[in-house]
Amino acid sequence: AGVRSAGRRNKSADILDNCNRAIEEALGLRNGQFRLQLVNFPETSVFHLTMRPVSIEWIRLTDNSRLLRVLTCCQNLAYQKTVLIRYTTDNWLSHDDVSGEFYDSISNGNFDRFLAHIPFDPTTVTTSNALTIELCIRYVVDGTEFWDNNRGGNYRVIVNRLPMSNSA
Repeated sequence: AGVRSAGRRNKSADILDNCNRAIEEALGLRNGQFRLQLVNFPETSVFHLTMRPVSIEWIRLTDNSRLLRVLTCCQNLAYQKTVLIRYTTDNWLSHDDVSGEFYDSISNGNFDRFLAHIPFDPTTVTTSNALTIELCIRYVVDGTEFWDNNRGGNYRVIVNRLPMSNSA
């Protein structure tokens, strides 16, 4: 009694894994093929958002696993504004920009949120070769430019391919 054989897991560990998998799927961090690792994302709070003109709220996978959805939040400093996500997959040897589209206003119109989509080729991601995407946000409003580069560290997302399930 109380002894487990070396290759068997206890039921509690399986339940915990299933709960973690369900939470990741609900948050958009996992789908049937891929899992996102948000490597260096700070905790976001209303206080955090009010202290900076722009910041990332969340990043999620789309259901078809070809896009990362990035939701940003910016202070509503003027009606006309531009939000761009600058990203790289080769450690800044090259980069691309994608525009954020207006998503909604929150906090009585004090903040606007913008949604951007970063494409990636799922065929380049294998179980042994993850894809690392670094990104930052550029927010231009009323002739002024603001950046959120995670205090100089950029935001880093790793896309991993999940191993094929052995269960039938």
